Amino acid sequence: MRYYASLFFFLLVVTPDSYAFVWPVVTKHVSEGNSIYPPYHPLYSGSTSMLNLSEPTIPKYNTQITGPVAMSAWCGYNSCFYSSGMIPMTLSNCDFADPKSQSWELKAGSTCTLSGIWADMGKQKIGSCVVIGTPQGYGLYTPWGFVNADVAVFGRGHCVVLPPPNEACTLDIAPSIHHGNLPVGTSDTKYVEGVVDCGTSPVVSVFGPSVITLAPGVSTRISASMSNSTAIRVRSDMTIDVSATPGGYSAGFVLVVAPY
Repeated sequence: MRYYASLFFFLLVVTPDSYAFVWPVVTKHVSEGNSIYPPYHPLYSGSTSMLNLSEPTIPKYNTQITGPVAMSAWCGYNSCFYSSGMIPMTLSNCDFADPKSQSWELKAGSTCTLSGIWADMGKQKIGSCVVIGTPQGYGLYTPWGFVNADVAVFGRGHCVVLPPPNEACTLDIAPSIHHGNLPVGTSDTKYVEGVVDCGTSPVVSVFGPSVITLAPGVSTRISASMSNSTAIRVRSDMTIDVSATPGGYSAGFVLVVAPY
C-alpha cells in the first residue's frame, strides 16, 4: 500500500497547550487499487487525525446538522465536484458540542473516525482530496471559510490532494518549531529544514489559514518553500503584540507535499 505524506507540526512559544481549536483532518490516505469496472478508477480509503489548528474565522452557519461530514473533491475535464464516496464516507463519534449554536466546537472525546472508500474519477495527475465541514449548496463550509470543489483541489491548503496509486511521498523534517520565551511587543522568525522524496517537481503548501492565532495578541505566519526537488524549508514569523498576556501558548498546522 502506498501512502500520501502530510505532516503535522506543533508550534511552541513556551510550553503549555492553552489556546487550541481541535478539528479532524484526513492526514493518511491508503491506495485500495483500482475499481473492477472500466475505466478502472483509482480507489482510496483514509483516516483522520484530531489536530490543534488555528481558531475558526467564520461562525458555523448551519445549525440544523449534528456534526461535520467528509466529502471527496475530484475533477473532470471542465470542472470539479464533491461526492460522498463509492461507499458513503462517514465520520463516527464526531458531533458538535452544541449543534444549534454557531460554534464549531466538537463534543469532548470526539474521534471523527473516517470510514468508506472513494475514487479518483477525474484526469490523472489532478487527483482527489477529502474536505471535512458542513455541506451548503455546491460546497462545504469549514471553520475557515467556504470551499467549493475547484478551490479544494486547485487552491491547495484546503485538503490533501492524492497522487495516483503508484506514487508516494515521504518527508523527513523536525516535528516542531520552537520560538522560546518572547517579550511582548516583539517578533521572531524561526526555520526548520528537511528532505522530501516526492517525485521530480514536488509542491508544498500549508493546510488551512497561513496565519495562525495562538492567543489574543499572539500570532504567526507560516510559509513553506522548496529550494530544489528534495530540500524544503518551513518558516514561522511570530508576532507578540503589546496587548498579549504572558503565558505558554501553542498551536498546530498541517504541511502538505504533493508530487506535482
